[in-house]
Amino acid sequence: MPGRLLSRQNRIEVKELVGQKIVLERSTTDRYFNLIEHAADGIAILQNGVFKLVNSALVRMSGYDEEELLGASFIKLLTPDCQQFVMQRYQDRLAGKEVPSIYEIKAVTKTGEVRDIEINAVLTEYEGRPADEVIIRDITERKQVEEKLQQSEEKLRQMFESVSDGLAVTDLSGIIDDVNDRLLEMHGFGSRDEILGKHASELVAPVDRERAMLHMQKMLEVGYVRSTEFTLLRTDGSIFLCELSMSVLKDASGNPIGSITTGRDITERKRVEEALRESEERYRTLVSLGTGVGEAIVMLQDNEQGEGVQTFVNDQWPRITGYSKEELLGMSFFDLVHPKDRQASQERHREKMSGEVMAGLFEMSIIRKDGSEVPIELTSAFTTYMGKHANVAYIRDITERKRAEEKLIEKTREVEEANRLKSEFLAHMSHELRTPLNVVIGFSQLMLDNIPGEINEEQRQCLSDVLSSSKHLLNLINEVLDLSKIESGKVELKLENVALTEIVECLTRTMIPTLRLRKQSLDVELEEGLPPIHADKAKLKQVLLNLLSNATKFTPDGGKLKIEAVREGDWCQVSVIDNGIGIKKEDQERIFEPFSRLGITLARENGGTGLGLAIVKKIIEKHGGQVWVESEYGKGSRFTFTLPIVQQGSTLPSQGKRQR
Repeated sequence: MPGRLLSRQNRIEVKELVGQKIVLERSTTDRYFNLIEHAADGIAILQNGVFKLVNSALVRMSGYDEEELLGASFIKLLTPDCQQFVMQRYQDRLAGKEVPSIYEIKAVTKTGEVRDIEINAVLTEYEGRPADEVIIRDITERKQVEEKLQQSEEKLRQMFESVSDGLAVTDLSGIIDDVNDRLLEMHGFGSRDEILGKHASELVAPVDRERAMLHMQKMLEVGYVRSTEFTLLRTDGSIFLCELSMSVLKDASGNPIGSITTGRDITERKRVEEALRESEERYRTLVSLGTGVGEAIVMLQDNEQGEGVQTFVNDQWPRITGYSKEELLGMSFFDLVHPKDRQASQERHREKMSGEVMAGLFEMSIIRKDGSEVPIELTSAFTTYMGKHANVAYIRDITERKRAEEKLIEKTREVEEANRLKSEFLAHMSHELRTPLNVVIGFSQLMLDNIPGEINEEQRQCLSDVLSSSKHLLNLINEVLDLSKIESGKVELKLENVALTEIVECLTRTMIPTLRLRKQSLDVELEEGLPPIHADKAKLKQVLLNLLSNATKFTPDGGKLKIEAVREGDWCQVSVIDNGIGIKKEDQERIFEPFSRLGITLARENGGTGLGLAIVKKIIEKHGGQVWVESEYGKGSRFTFTLPIVQQGSTLPSQGKRQR
């Protein structure tokens, strides 16, 4: 008779206790239905699309009573567009076509609420007739978090691209994570793929590279470095002048996670300055050029009218200030400067007029004619005009840039908040899942240890499969939680000076049983006199164990494994090498991504989770190092990572060295 799974007798009676042996009386079918009844996901058996059995989770999820579901059509619980989709899937399967067993659709509860659900359907048999066993998971909250994160990232990208200057986002080691189109244009790159992953110093001309690294270090110490001129490189080898401003990027907890650099090509402006110094007669032409690049040009001179009197302005300055040219000429520039910036502006003007060279841009605010405040960016140079000393100022209205920067910071925080919510959700769900899983594992192990002799081998194997699958699921949950913690910055590294030889010796002993079982050899070749490395010992063991375990799984019996470690400058470069099956070139690009196509395939074939290499990558990057793979399909693989070497009196290195 159709009915809820709970309506079956799910009771264990202890018939006899002899020593440590428990004799249980319950059928395999009853145990099977008891497991389903207590599952967190909705589970049902359908025949011809009609509910024959449902569990408690599905009753709660749908809002319908058990009696209302039994005998009802499954598609009636779906939205109209999903009804047609499911019917087509059903017809395709009846026609013998292969269709995915897992897919996402939308369902409607009894109260009319639309929920996102994930369906996993498999063929089975019920009461002697073909049937579908369907697992239904409510993924509404997950979809909402994903949608919010996607919207925040899209808004962030729009703000990022709206800035007229070049923008680059790097991690704490200086590796470029993102750039806008303007920066690609400035350096001559055709796409982001050509620049992402490079170190920021590679964009700087050799003459300024050391100075740029010092400024990056200063930025990390004080939080920012304002406009500084550097000579940068284009892809064709040519150079150009650029003003860079760098600021530290922080997460929601205030911890540094990288930096954002704003760059402006000032080649044309420098040409203007040079031309002004060479010839007063060329002022008008150069002023037009300044207007063309959106900058106001103002000539300041000290005379009987006062200090910093404006004796020449181009057309852009009236647009910014709201005054006419006639009103501006003869007016002191400092009458326009906001009171909070006036004293500093006057001091810089006096230093310029004395002939002192002062590089860099200065930000300040002016008061427009209508009383509104306008943020500006100004640089100036000592020159002569009409036969007298002058201070020529180049001024840009940065109102829109300031707004974009504020929105960029705001959207960055929104993305971080969404990531935090996702992390908390995963932590909560992992706790909720691990508790019942531990119960399943415990009781399964207890039953296996005390199973009666009359139970046949097939039933014993079924119980072993339950135990094995539960342990695999628990391992997957733990690794997803670990990955989430690393990504959200909640994992704090316990850094110490670690001897690599000690770690390798420990892991070698651990791997001996597996190596002997598979008749594999493991060679260790560590450079003599290798200094200690600065790392978290437990995390380093996890990285090496993951790589060694993968190597043994994907190397045939009798194969060869090797661990190499050499010093490369301020870095220790460690490689795990095998002569196994290798990795196809098209899979190497994404092998370190969580649940990549290759990772899932290998996990299914070898009992893994598809997260091992993703966790390795996150751990190494959190140490400031890098990890990569070199492989030829059918001939083996080399996984290499870098970690900083401990050197007394030295700072940590800024970039790992790759050898390819």
